[in-house]
Amino acid sequence: MMGTGDQLDPGLLSDYVAGELDAQTLRDVERYLAASPADQERVRVYQAQSRMLYRAYASVLDEPVPARLLDLLRDRH
Repeated sequence: MMGTGDQLDPGLLSDYVAGELDAQTLRDVERYLAASPADQERVRVYQAQSRMLYRAYASVLDEPVPARLLDLLRDRH
């Protein structure tokens, strides 16, 4: 789980924010974060960015997929 030295692998923080960690890794990351104010702040920044991006693009999730893109997918199969 750990990267070099006492640094956490940055990908784990991203996965943590996205809720993509298995139970054991989640516990390990939370234990690490409890002792790392700097990485706690990084997580807060990642969470804020995630919320901002979701708000910016949430409406697109409800739009239908354009027919030209569906056609491209059909042509590949």
